[in-house]
Amino acid sequence: MFHQRSLGGVVIYNTDDNRMMNADILELLNFLLNGFSAALRVAYNYQEKLETIKALEGLIARLDNQDKLLEEMVDIIKRLLKVERISFLTVDGDSRTLSIKKSYGIRADVVRSMQIPIGEGISGYVAETGETLRIDNIEESESKFKKRSLEHYFNRSLLSVPLITTGSDGSLKVLGVINVNNKTNGLTFNQQDQQMLESIAHLVVAALTNIDLTNAKHEHDLLQQQLDNARDVQMALLPRKFSNMPSEIDMFAKSEPAIQIGGDFFDGIKLPDGRWLAAIGDVSGKGMSAAIIMAMSRIILRTVVHETSEPAKIMERMHEYLSRDISDYYFVTMQIVVIDPATGAAEMVSAGHGPLLGRIGGSLVQLESKGGFPLAVGGTGVTFESVPFRVQAGDQLLFFTDGLPEEYDPNHEMFGFERTKELFTASRGLPPKDLVERFFGAAEQWRAGGDAHDDLTIMAVEYRGVTQ
Repeated sequence: MFHQRSLGGVVIYNTDDNRMMNADILELLNFLLNGFSAALRVAYNYQEKLETIKALEGLIARLDNQDKLLEEMVDIIKRLLKVERISFLTVDGDSRTLSIKKSYGIRADVVRSMQIPIGEGISGYVAETGETLRIDNIEESESKFKKRSLEHYFNRSLLSVPLITTGSDGSLKVLGVINVNNKTNGLTFNQQDQQMLESIAHLVVAALTNIDLTNAKHEHDLLQQQLDNARDVQMALLPRKFSNMPSEIDMFAKSEPAIQIGGDFFDGIKLPDGRWLAAIGDVSGKGMSAAIIMAMSRIILRTVVHETSEPAKIMERMHEYLSRDISDYYFVTMQIVVIDPATGAAEMVSAGHGPLLGRIGGSLVQLESKGGFPLAVGGTGVTFESVPFRVQAGDQLLFFTDGLPEEYDPNHEMFGFERTKELFTASRGLPPKDLVERFFGAAEQWRAGGDAHDDLTIMAVEYRGVTQ
């Protein structure tokens, strides 16, 4: 049933020759007015649809998930195009098939089971070519596509429009297809219907893209929060202050991962025999795996010191435990110094770590142990050699991971070991905390606002001497 409404009226009077209008003139006039009325109705209807589409932009901007978006679009298409069957199909990139994500007027079992290969059938053709398909009589066009049931097409007219987006490289990508058929007035789809559905398709693509970006940002924010939490946990594993540290020793350390979490660590432990152990380590790689191995290494160290107080033996036990517990893809470099606070007698052991810098007796020295594989490298039976030395009151030791000498400036020049020695020499008289902060400031200044190349850990130890 069609509802009528008045669009206006026409009054004609005073013909040129003052003749009465006969039946032929009235019939012609009625024909012209009916045509004009039909044109006005189309114009009003088209304007109404355009205004509806314009209003959709605000609606779509408020939708935050795909299911709600497609549900709203189905309802809008149903009202604008007056159709009894609608389907939104999306492309599964892995299987190159189309499946129905939202529909109207289609049986649930059909929706669940439908899988259309790209290139097959009407929807597959539209998805493959990226071209709109408007069919007046599907029976006459059926030979172009795979055979399909026509029982649901009472007027044989169908409109299929692709959902197309543009990739970052400028190429076109089809996200899916919108199908509509069975207009309630029994007519075929026209050019205006096609333009209307194509306009809606553009809005849907824009909304889907916005939803994807919003979801990606949400996932990124969630991951960022998880990484921040992991960083907080990791930093909590490192000592904020060194308990039971002898009064003859002052020590400060700081660690900053290149990304949220890293593999550097440090520790200070009072051994059962009263000596003080200072340790620094660097796990290969970055991120979560390195952070887990870092935590393992520190736990193993704190376990091993109750088995032996000899620096070389401590390192050998560390190697045994880590070789057994971590995969061949990872290793740990480590450096240990043990100081007797009563005498200043000290020993250094290195497992593949860089040199230890010292300001001893007023001179800059570079302490290195011979050999020494990184921990978890070299199999069983690996031994380590300790290097004995002695510190006096006021002497300092500088531990650091390779994130310091291998820090890059914007010209890709490394900070280097020589600059490290020069800065250490120029920092004479600074207490351990200020010394460490000065090196961190120098590293930040060197990279000039760029990202850190590697995790960075610096530790300074000063021997104060025996208190009288």
